[in-house]
Amino acid sequence: MNVEEKLSDRINIGQGVLFYLFKLNSKELKEKIRDIVGIKFMPDDMLEHGTVTKTYINDEPSEIVIDYYDSIKIDWMGIQSDPENGTSAIIRQFDKFFTLDMTK
Repeated sequence: MNVEEKLSDRINIGQGVLFYLFKLNSKELKEKIRDIVGIKFMPDDMLEHGTVTKTYINDEPSEIVIDYYDSIKIDWMGIQSDPENGTSAIIRQFDKFFTLDMTK
C-alpha cells in the first residue's frame, strides 16, 4: 500500500468517526469521549461543565473541542489533549486499529 492509499484510508476512517461524533448532543459526546480517553484526560469537572464547540468548514464537520481549562480536540486524525499548562499530546489516532461502538 502506498502513501496515498494509507492516507486515504486514515481519512475515511477518521471522517466516519468524526461524522458520527458530530451527530451526538453535547452530553452524549462528552460521555463517549470520556469512555475513550478515560478520567485522566477528561476529569469529572470537564465532563460536567465542559463546553463543546463543533466547527464546520464548507458545511463539512472539521473539529470538535471540549473545553474546561484543559481542552480535548477531535478531528479526522484522532483525539488530542491540550492542557492549560503543559504540552499537547495525541491520545488516540483514528486508524484501522481504532474501534468505536456506534450503535449507542
